[in-house]
Amino acid sequence: MKYFSEETRKKMSDAAKRRCNATWRKQQSEARATKIDTELVRNMYNAGMSQTEIAKVLGTTQKVIHKHMKNHNIPTRPASKRNQFGTKNHMWKDKSASIKAFHKRVEKRFGKAKDYGCSICGKTDEDAWYDWANLSGNYYDINDYAPMCRSCHRKYDVGRKNGGNNLPCAYDVLKRIADFVESEENAEFKTD
Repeated sequence: MKYFSEETRKKMSDAAKRRCNATWRKQQSEARATKIDTELVRNMYNAGMSQTEIAKVLGTTQKVIHKHMKNHNIPTRPASKRNQFGTKNHMWKDKSASIKAFHKRVEKRFGKAKDYGCSICGKTDEDAWYDWANLSGNYYDINDYAPMCRSCHRKYDVGRKNGGNNLPCAYDVLKRIADFVESEENAEFKTD
């Protein structure tokens, strides 16, 4: 490291003080700043885009967008995941998911099996256990399930595994589910 005399150090300090005033710092900051249209950022953010999405569009980083919004008093939303269901989820496995995952999809779509009662024996006892039973073995098809009490579900599965001779008519069960899906009070559950 080079050694400067005390006199040289004082001269350097005085020169820096004259040069590095508030005006000079502001000019340097503006010269290095990323030029961003505040109204464009505000409109994109209010339209529902995230800070990361805005940054990609404007060719900068999320941190720059965040600071810009903070400096221009643009209110921010709390960070949260948006629609992460189905194929929009990066972990979506489609037909290679587990049986448990298939049953969860059915429950997410139609609700708890307990709300329907058993489609085989008609039981609606609050204390009984109810399951979404797959009718044909096509677990990935969420329209191929029917609500059943635990005993009917077991009998149905055993009957299906033994050749299906003693099975209740699957058409009747599917018809009951289809009627529910098509009903007006459950219009949001309609399939495409």
